[in-house]
Amino acid sequence: MTIQVAKISAEQFHHIEVPGGLRFELVNGEVIVSPSPRSYHSHAVAGLIAILRTHIRAYDLGRLFTELDTEFSPLDVRRPDLMFATKKQLKKIDPNGAASSDDAELIVEVISLGSDRTDRVIKFQQYAKAGIRYYWIVDPQRRTFEAYVLTGKSYRSHVKASGDAVVRAKPFVDLAIPLQELWW
Repeated sequence: MTIQVAKISAEQFHHIEVPGGLRFELVNGEVIVSPSPRSYHSHAVAGLIAILRTHIRAYDLGRLFTELDTEFSPLDVRRPDLMFATKKQLKKIDPNGAASSDDAELIVEVISLGSDRTDRVIKFQQYAKAGIRYYWIVDPQRRTFEAYVLTGKSYRSHVKASGDAVVRAKPFVDLAIPLQELWW
């Protein structure tokens, strides 16, 4: 038996109606479906939003987005947990549409059940290839925080911390992030 997979474009993907409780991304033209994140994931994202949004607004740095479809190629659309766009990058974002990888200064992925390899390997490589300058990986179950800086075409480790540490990471080096605010 032969199984065929019909690939779709990013443009077609944006017209899919997504049922509640599911999360859709487009990877190499194929729709990938995953369950909505669990409470520990949601709590970590909410904590980061509270901390980052306050800082971004106070200094008028740009905008913070959550769960925004972001195109990396005509066949790849990811939905990062958080994406930060500078004021300059905001000028290119259509308020009624998806973002482009060119619109992101920072992407944050919070590890969920089953997303470890995707976030640490696949998206790590994809985001570096797309030129995302800063990438943070937060693991609320292991209580770890990792920040990476794009150097050339690959990421180098910038900050690694765990537990109740207070971290400062690019692009917000003047912001202290108390990790205990992120853990359930």
